[in-house]
Amino acid sequence: MGRKLYLEILNELHRYVNENALQPGDKLPSERVLSDQLNVGRSSVREALRSLEILGVIETRRGEGTFLCDISGHQLVELLSTFILTSNKSKTDINELKVLLEKSALQLFKSRANEIDTSKLIELASEIVKTQKNSFDAHTLLFREIFLRANNQLLMKIWILLSEYARMSEDSFISTNILEYLKFINSLNCESNEIIAAYEKLIKSV
Repeated sequence: MGRKLYLEILNELHRYVNENALQPGDKLPSERVLSDQLNVGRSSVREALRSLEILGVIETRRGEGTFLCDISGHQLVELLSTFILTSNKSKTDINELKVLLEKSALQLFKSRANEIDTSKLIELASEIVKTQKNSFDAHTLLFREIFLRANNQLLMKIWILLSEYARMSEDSFISTNILEYLKFINSLNCESNEIIAAYEKLIKSV
């Protein structure tokens, strides 16, 4: 889904909320209605809604629909959306910030190593990269597990938001470099500086 289409969907949702004076707990239009109104595929609408749900802006209730959450504290979402979707330099900036967040997650993960079954994570991570066809999905799923174990929800939410925008800016996805990912995954048993060094080698290879 392109950035222009993504912004159009977000703007339509914002307009609908304002025009209908929706409050937290009120119901949003269905995927089908939004798809018809915007003349775009339901899969594109679904992706936009999914990213907003991850951030806690909306909530999907099985069998009931999608509802607005209390977004008074989500100025960060609007700020990042405006910058990322309009800046020509945004792709580079997104990638640089993602790297900084992923390094921070790795350091937090290592600081909590005594609370984590690292061998189980290595086994899970290895399976992830072996089953993904492209490096973007492999990287995202792998680091989702690392962020979960780093146990910092705010850091993870910002990273997820950036990952969603990074996905939109990609014209194509390359095949997963399984060998380099496995080298990095095996480093998770090492000291923090060795993990970071392995990570830096990884991102240069993908």
